[in-house]
Formats: sequence, structure tokens, C-alpha cells
Amino acid sequence: MVYDPNCWMPGDGSFENWKLRREYEANPNAIEPKEPEKWLDYHVGVDIGQKHDYTALAVTECRPNYAGDKFYFVRYLHRFRLGLLFGTVVQKLVSLDRQLRASGGSRSVSITWACDATGIGSPVVEMIQKALPEATVVPVYITGGFSSTVDYDESHISKQQLVSLIVAAFESGSVRIAEDVKEAEILIQELSNYELKRSESGLVSYGAMTGGAFDDLVTSLGLSLFSAVTWGSSSQVLFW
Repeated sequence: MVYDPNCWMPGDGSFENWKLRREYEANPNAIEPKEPEKWLDYHVGVDIGQKHDYTALAVTECRPNYAGDKFYFVRYLHRFRLGLLFGTVVQKLVSLDRQLRASGGSRSVSITWACDATGIGSPVVEMIQKALPEATVVPVYITGGFSSTVDYDESHISKQQLVSLIVAAFESGSVRIAEDVKEAEILIQELSNYELKRSESGLVSYGAMTGGAFDDLVTSLGLSLFSAVTWGSSSQVLFW
């Protein structure tokens, strides 16, 4: 029997996947993600600021292509002004949640919130969960070391893994920043100030080491990418 690549055979897997692969191979543009027809998949990373740090957020939309590769479109970045009460921040996050839900039009919308629960962030994340009782709000603890645990109820990721995730996403070209994102320049500046330093005892630290520099948008982007990479385009997400 002569094998014809233009004809489906049982060894090719499911017919639907074979058909998608054929379309992908025939169309060089298929490597690019398509405009979602049925649902939008948003991932919001929230970095909770300390007294002298900004609270920041990043909204990333996850889209796959025919081959199943994920692409991450940064739709919105924002740093809240210093000194803003956390209660006010939570109210603005509720407003953002409404806007994202409404952005789908006739399409379903999935929103996963990955919120920094490290240190003072834990009680603030609880405030967000109470304000968004029907939302998927994941407390994420940023730790030292190398290990991580992933769960909707509570996740842990090391700073090194978070940084590696950001670097890998940019180097692969899977991250796209929308032209109308107003604070993109601030993010680029933060990325340029981001450093790795190793102490005499061997401890590694990451962040903005220059005096007066911040890395809040970088962290919030890392959290949104962590969520998108972990749960993006998944059948387990919740819809509204």
C-alpha cells in the first residue's frame, strides 16, 4: 500500500487534528495566532506594592495558533499612584474585571487573576477575593530557591523562575505588546534596569538595583505570564 500524505490514515491520529496540521503546513501564516471567535482568555497579574513601591497590574491575552503554540498579547499595563489605599485599588480592580468581561461582546470571557500574596500582599489578595467572589483569583507567593507549586487555591513560584519565564517569552517572540498600551515605555525602562546580583554568600537577588528604580510592572507582567503559561487556553478555566 502506498502512503498518500494527502489522505487521512488511522495512524495519523484524529481526523480533526490531521486536518488542522494540513492547514498549518499549507499556510505559512498559520503560525500566527488567530482572532478568537468564541472566547477571550485574559490573565491579570497584580503586584501588591509596599509603602514605597507601586501596586501594578498587567493584562495579558493568551491566544494559540494551529500548532497549539501560545502567544501572549499584553493589552494593558498600569501603575497605581503611591499612597493609594488598598481599598481603592480593589475597587478599581473590580471595575477592570467588569470591563474585561464586557470586552468579549458575544464571545465568552475567561479571566484568571494571579495576585502577589507575598508579605503584605496576603490580606490584600483576600480583599480582592471577597470583592470578586465569582472570579478565579489565585494567590501567588514569590519565593527564593528553585522549587514551585501550582494550584488554583495557592501557588508558589521562585523569583528566578519568574524572571526566566519573562526572558524565555521575550526571546521566543511569543510576547506582543499592543501599540496603544500607554505604560509600555515604563515597562521597557524597568526591564532595562532589571539586574541579577549574587552576594558573597552565594545568594542571588533579582530586581531594580539602581537607586530610585522600580520593577513593579515587570513583576506584574511576570505574574500574568505565569498564569497564561500555566492555565492559558485551558478547558479548566471558568467562564462568565
